[in-house]
Amino acid sequence: MAPHITRTQVILPRRRSEILTRQRLIELLFELLDYRLILITAPAGYGKTSLLVDFASSADLPVCWYSLNDLDSDPLRFAAHLIAAITHRFPAFGAASLGALESLAPGDFSPEKVVPVIVNELYEQVSEQFLLVIDDYHLVNGESQIDHFISRFIQLSGDNCHLVLTARSLLNLPELPKMIARQQVSGLSFEELQFSSDEIRSLVLQNYQTVISKAEAEELAEETEGWITGLLLSAQAAWKDTAAHLRTARASGVGLYEYLAEETLAQQSIELREFLLKTSYMEEFDVELCTQVFGTGKEWSSLIDELFRKNLFVLPVGEDGRWLRYHHLFRDFMQELYSYEAPEERKPFLCKLADVYASRGEWEKGYSAVSKLGDVDTAAAYIEQVGSQMITNVRLSALKEWIDKLPWEVVASRPGLLSLRGTISVVQGQARNAVDLYNQALTAIEQLYDEPLLARTLVRRAVAFRFMGKYQESLDDCNQVLQLSKQNMSLFPVKAEALRVMGASYYHLGKVNEALERWRESLELYELLHDEQNQTTVQMELGLAHMSSGKYRQSLNFYLQASNYLRVTKNTGRLANLLNNLGVLYHQTGDLVKAGVTFEEGLLLARQSSITRMEAYILSGLGELYIDLDDPIPAVKAFRASRQVLQRLDDRFLTFYLDLAEAVQVAVSGDRDLADDLLEKSRAYVKDSSSDKEWGLWYRAAGRLSMSKGYQEEAISHFTLAVKHFIKAEQNTDAAITCLFLAKAYDESRDEESAIVHLHEAFHLINTMENSQSFLSAARHVKGLLKKALPKGRMGEDIGKVHKALEGYERNIPGYRRQLRPQLTSIPLSPPNVIIRSLGQCTVILDGVEVAHPDWVNQKRARDVFFYLLEHPDGVTNEMIAQVIWPERMDQRVKIQVRNTIYRLRCALGNDIITYDEQKYRFNRLLDYEYDVEKFSSICDRARKISDRKEKINAYEKAVACYQGIFLPDVDGGWLHVERGRLWKQFLETALTLTSLYLERGEADRSLDTVEKILKQDVSVEEAHRLAMMACAAKGEKTMIVRQYERCRKALSELDLVPSKETERLYESLSGKLELR
Repeated sequence: MAPHITRTQVILPRRRSEILTRQRLIELLFELLDYRLILITAPAGYGKTSLLVDFASSADLPVCWYSLNDLDSDPLRFAAHLIAAITHRFPAFGAASLGALESLAPGDFSPEKVVPVIVNELYEQVSEQFLLVIDDYHLVNGESQIDHFISRFIQLSGDNCHLVLTARSLLNLPELPKMIARQQVSGLSFEELQFSSDEIRSLVLQNYQTVISKAEAEELAEETEGWITGLLLSAQAAWKDTAAHLRTARASGVGLYEYLAEETLAQQSIELREFLLKTSYMEEFDVELCTQVFGTGKEWSSLIDELFRKNLFVLPVGEDGRWLRYHHLFRDFMQELYSYEAPEERKPFLCKLADVYASRGEWEKGYSAVSKLGDVDTAAAYIEQVGSQMITNVRLSALKEWIDKLPWEVVASRPGLLSLRGTISVVQGQARNAVDLYNQALTAIEQLYDEPLLARTLVRRAVAFRFMGKYQESLDDCNQVLQLSKQNMSLFPVKAEALRVMGASYYHLGKVNEALERWRESLELYELLHDEQNQTTVQMELGLAHMSSGKYRQSLNFYLQASNYLRVTKNTGRLANLLNNLGVLYHQTGDLVKAGVTFEEGLLLARQSSITRMEAYILSGLGELYIDLDDPIPAVKAFRASRQVLQRLDDRFLTFYLDLAEAVQVAVSGDRDLADDLLEKSRAYVKDSSSDKEWGLWYRAAGRLSMSKGYQEEAISHFTLAVKHFIKAEQNTDAAITCLFLAKAYDESRDEESAIVHLHEAFHLINTMENSQSFLSAARHVKGLLKKALPKGRMGEDIGKVHKALEGYERNIPGYRRQLRPQLTSIPLSPPNVIIRSLGQCTVILDGVEVAHPDWVNQKRARDVFFYLLEHPDGVTNEMIAQVIWPERMDQRVKIQVRNTIYRLRCALGNDIITYDEQKYRFNRLLDYEYDVEKFSSICDRARKISDRKEKINAYEKAVACYQGIFLPDVDGGWLHVERGRLWKQFLETALTLTSLYLERGEADRSLDTVEKILKQDVSVEEAHRLAMMACAAKGEKTMIVRQYERCRKALSELDLVPSKETERLYESLSGKLELR
């Protein structure tokens, strides 16, 4: 989960009336807006922030603001606040970018994963020019990941984003020299920021209603070197003799700032002075926070008013300005002074401040407070205090960083820290390491007998055991938690989690009813605790259990409830988990298209959120889907991609499952040695398992490998054991599927009676559940046996239903592949068997090879008939073909000519390419084919409906790329003119729209490229010429405008036409605005 956002850090500070507008610098900043990166570099106190606040109030463009503090050196926190700064100004932005941060494993932050998502979302959501200010960048300069993040952001972001970094010293960003060489960087230094004598006179007059002479102003400028903070501190005393005071400070060897600050503090009351010193430790504060920290004994609002009245270096921040922030120089000075003057008060005060921040859920600020003490034990105690809350709120990156900073002997001596570190190891996929840490913690807890910590650690270890496949050990830990929580209501949240983990362990053991019971109890407790986040988790697991039992409607209901919450809360990490389960459900119920689309969305979210475990599960689900789509090559690719991801994790069950899935696939393809190796590898996992479900999966895979070798008796033995394990585990779908394979094994052993018995058993099991795609897929393997049993009247009704469903399923597979092919991009489906090209060419590609058969290449009429059939999906009669293709011949012999041509087409392209039914010939649209006309029209239709601009542009680009030229350029005949005209009009509208969209985004070169594609087809399209002139104007090229206009005029004159008044007016307008280059 992304870190807590301090709202006041991402809100543009209000412009204070005492800020002097420095017009020379404002004008310089406007000139710098031509650059991507603007650096404002000067020592502390030169007015960098005030200048930008003043500029933001006068600039006619949106400004996003991010004020850094000492906590922002954490890359995850930095990225989250940068996103929040942009979101504050552009509310439509942020969902996808925050999703990239959600659920990142601790320590797994990577600019390469996050920056492209932010930049892409900016491209989609923000079209106007804007300024992004990051104030006080020196606080993070040198943090390699943040420097790399900023460098990548500058390089990848669009021209509409101008990044401003303020810092006290020169920055050393990666790629900065290259950016300077490309003239992408400029800025201001302290020489420009120094106050001139005229600006000093204006400042004194504006804020202090005092007139000083030019000579006095010049002396002040010389003594302070134009340093605004020195001038303001001087103003705490009378302006008279100010320069003399400054000379005294220099002569005494005391730092100018320290001298002036001490002078300022000496003028304050004791009460105000103490308030200043203590509040300096708060990054920002208001009346409410002061009351929580200091108590209700004083009127804190009056002291805050006095700070403003005396202009004591406080800056109002936040939308309503009720929060205050000290100037960092003044803050640092006061903190150092308080440490020197009251060391005995400092520790209890900072501990109290940390407690208040913890109660507000601002754990990072609390940690910052205790860290200032430099006391390892105090920091360790604070981490133990807040660690469980941070885990609940998924703030694991910061927690990991804090624990890892502690000496190991300190961590090892505190069971609470060991327990927290174990949880971080689980999230990182290191379950074994986590169990070792939990064991150390539990040994120490037994001596302390801290019940809440004992319960939390046990349930955490139970999770680790479950990931390791040690389900009974997981259940034992959870049962111990239930005993501890019987008489202790404060442990109800831990009890609810223990029940949830028990449900998951029972599920993996195949005890679905026990799993359902525990999950229902967990859900009731979370509802009682009003914990919506964990309610959603349990709903997802209840959906999984009902799906496993074949209760698909109930499963879908639970999944949709969880989906509503996760989409509203934009929890993309957990949504990826849900989409995996939902994809499996759609697959099980036979909605293969929806399954594929759901898996693809889930995979994108899992990768954005860096949830590697879920990425692996979704890839395995895609592999199973591809098997049912009769596409084994991408199926194996998906399984292997999943296995590659798993190398970073300790998920033994998924590794086991993938070994079995791939073993079956490679055995079918003939690589039996690899299949045997994978099966043997998977046995090492299952040999110590107490899960009937896992044993059932292994025996079924072993049986299928035995069948592939022709070892039917061995297969029967394996299948029989698999059925027993599945029934014991209440996995009826898997038991029914295995009975089908068992029936086939008996049939191939010529034991028809036993085969029929097990067919009966399969249908009995499947009739107790809703429809199952997995059963239908398995039934394909016994299709011959089903056909043999059907005419004999055995289970006629049941077999008839399955046989009919099977025919429909196999008939629809090519259509499923056609629908999914453009939508599945992560692991693409294999190319279609038939590819037809008619835009700019007349070709057919079969199984990746262009058709060169003489009956296609040398028979023009055969090609004409083929494309004529494609244009008439409802079919055409022999007479209709004859009338269109052979209009000169109307005798009876032309019918024979038609039949001969159809025969030649079938010889060249395959017997199933043309069907004949109800006296009509048709192109067989049940084939797995791609026809560029249909593809082009489909993309255009979809593009018109898209509202998101980036997606719309992408769709139009694909459509324009698809149109390679006029429809059937080598074919004549009146029948194609209407379609040729329709497609040209559709292309023209699409290309013109794309050109306009490019112009709106300021991409003039792309606009011109697209115009050329139009003019290549028809040079007389006047609107295309007008758009081209506009693109030339956007590039500032008058000569190109003139050339384009002349090209338009010449093309029209060849048609005895002249440019329209609209074109003439546009030309005069554009050419008059620019000097000739």
